[in-house]
Amino acid sequence: MENQAQAPEQANPKRTLDEIVGSNADLYTNMFALAESVRNYNSAPNNSIKDYNSKVKSIYSPLKGILERKPELSKREDTIAMQASIEAAMDSGKCDKELTDRLATYANSVLTG
Repeated sequence: MENQAQAPEQANPKRTLDEIVGSNADLYTNMFALAESVRNYNSAPNNSIKDYNSKVKSIYSPLKGILERKPELSKREDTIAMQASIEAAMDSGKCDKELTDRLATYANSVLTG
């Protein structure tokens, strides 16, 4: 009877916080970078951003890293459409305030979801 009670503990060994964080280090790094990029964008005074292409890249890069680790999020239709429009705008160099605002709003939904 005692052996049966110990079997589930051995089948599912407890993981330490360091093990959990270590296995998700890329995800956490990207989440912190995304939060920082969105915070910087949202706190910038109006009309102070001269290069929206760079700003979009700074937000999109960590967001893309998160999406690569979250297949349930990356397969959603809104995510696919957003990625396509962002990548097209970055490729053409035509990022603007409206696109950056939409990206920042989407990024916030990823961070809070």
